Amino acid sequence: MLESTDVSIQTLGDRIERLKFVLNLTRNLNSKKCVDEILRSIVNDGVRAVSADRSALFLLDAHGQRLTSQFAKGLAESRISVDAHAGLAGHIAQTGASLNVPDVYLDKRFNRDVDRETGYRTRSLIGAPLRNASGKIIGVLQALNRLDGQPFEDDDLEILECLAAQAAVALENARAYRSLLEAKETIHGENVQLKERLFGELIGVSTRIGHIRDLACKMANSSVKVLISGERGTGKSLLARLIHFGGECTNRPFVHFNLAAVPEGCVETQLFGEGETPGKLELAAGGTLFLDEVGAMPSGVQKHLFGFLQNGRYSRLGDCTSRTLQVRIVSATNQDLDELVRSGKFLADLYYRLNVVHFHVPPLRSRSEDVRPLIEHLCQRLCRELNHKLPSLAPETYAVFEEYAWPGNVRELQNELTRLIVSANGDMIRPEALSQRIRSGNGAEPGLNLPDAVRELERSLIIQALEASAGNKVQAARLLSISREGLRRKMHRYQLDACTGGNHG
Repeated sequence: MLESTDVSIQTLGDRIERLKFVLNLTRNLNSKKCVDEILRSIVNDGVRAVSADRSALFLLDAHGQRLTSQFAKGLAESRISVDAHAGLAGHIAQTGASLNVPDVYLDKRFNRDVDRETGYRTRSLIGAPLRNASGKIIGVLQALNRLDGQPFEDDDLEILECLAAQAAVALENARAYRSLLEAKETIHGENVQLKERLFGELIGVSTRIGHIRDLACKMANSSVKVLISGERGTGKSLLARLIHFGGECTNRPFVHFNLAAVPEGCVETQLFGEGETPGKLELAAGGTLFLDEVGAMPSGVQKHLFGFLQNGRYSRLGDCTSRTLQVRIVSATNQDLDELVRSGKFLADLYYRLNVVHFHVPPLRSRSEDVRPLIEHLCQRLCRELNHKLPSLAPETYAVFEEYAWPGNVRELQNELTRLIVSANGDMIRPEALSQRIRSGNGAEPGLNLPDAVRELERSLIIQALEASAGNKVQAARLLSISREGLRRKMHRYQLDACTGGNHG
């Protein structure tokens, strides 16, 4: 009787020690971020957890058709790929049921080709599925041949199942982490390319543009929040990039988030993230988040953002975890935020948080001395990008450009030059080649009648977008950051059709 009790105590003690081992292994897995490290740890430590001679981890391909060994303790380094619908591993992958097979050669499901390929003689086997958070099977973990030559016990299979469950969680977390790093690397690569082009893009000889450049350079190494105001097409996003790339943040992420281009119900999710998916705020961590068209931010999101700016903490949607990060906020708007605050449409506390340093980019019509240097710079850049010969402009063409009011500002000038370069093919550009609205000076004149000026500006921008997109309304709406239906209504209001800007879209 005492001998039996001693055996039971010994068995219980062994089980506790094995469970402790699995617990420590789980902690070790969760501390790893590299997928290969996790896979190698699962295989190597899995062998020890169940006292097996060898082990193997198979992952399903994206189509669920093949199982490929990632790491195999004691087996050949070369990977083994098998049919996901055949063999013992295939059975586990298809049914989701764990297996304990005392003698594999007595089981018809066993694929003997694997033994022949590896030169290893499998006697007994246990296997368990790996499932992701949604319950989908993503792989199979197997252990082969107990070291003592005996068949595996139920306790062995239970421990392998625990290990497989924890391994699946760690593997999915590592993949999510890798996706986040890849997203950051993509953003970094785009930022490096942008940096090479950026300096010198804020073109102008006027005193106001010179002051803006000087202040932007001073702000480049500061973490204070910046608000940029100005009409559409004046270069607000260019100025935001100049502030970011002009200082020590050059190699840190710059994330541009246009709030007016996102459906209202999706703004909060895209800004703060949801569940396991990071938002724009998180992607910009350590760098700059550029909130373009900040006046379009829904009121609920304004409160969420104010809370983050006040205490430095935020939560993803559907996740109660409180997170912290450091990020510089640069905002831009073509609206009168003071008026939006007075009317209750924009949170006053948020406005004062964002508006620490204010830049106002003047419209092109108020700085005609900048038109010629802008034309020369844009022509050179556009010809490089379009692989076209650099045309010359007749003196009278410059005169027409300088007299035009440019309601669409630099963006309208760039669109007109793009059309001219493509059609001129290196020949001299004379006034008769210009668009009718520019030849006739049909630009909105500021200060005479504000409602009429706004309507004329909107009409002009729509015409530009239709011309730039060859009449394709989907592309034109995207350029204008409005819906296709919104564009249709505005075209009807101004009695425009797709042919205004080119072919019917």
